Amino acid sequence: ISYCSPKNIMNVWSRGMETNSMLSIKINKAKISFSVLTNYVVSTNQQVKTANDASIDKQLIYVPMYSGNAKIGIEYKGFAFSYRHNYTGYRYTSTDNTQYLPPFYLGSFYLSYKMQHKNAVVNIFIQANNVWNEEYQVMLNRAMPQQNFNAGISFEFNKPNNNH
Repeated sequence: ISYCSPKNIMNVWSRGMETNSMLSIKINKAKISFSVLTNYVVSTNQQVKTANDASIDKQLIYVPMYSGNAKIGIEYKGFAFSYRHNYTGYRYTSTDNTQYLPPFYLGSFYLSYKMQHKNAVVNIFIQANNVWNEEYQVMLNRAMPQQNFNAGISFEFNKPNNNH
């Protein structure tokens, strides 16, 4: 009998810092919000797997050292509009860190309208992704979608709590 079992073959030291900042302002019935998320990650291999292994103390492949996003949003009388801008930094594609994918920026818009009636909430939305039509790869030789759109309707039903 044979079976597959996962096995960690690398000894990795991962460290870094994440920041998350948010500011929200209410003006009459409108809410304006701004948020920024940043990531700094150093993940390095600490042990060689084979002789002449050049990956020691090098950043792991596909792990960006820098990434983050910023978002601005406005909510007013059931309507919500936001713009999010993402940054993904260099990602190495070779364990010796000599080959890499370039950084990329992605922008997206989101518009929704939320209606509430008794114990039900209906949310109608449309989203535009990669609005600047950025050509990018998350993995080597794997093209990602260019400008694309999502739309939908969601329903939430809440049963009233009559237990007092």
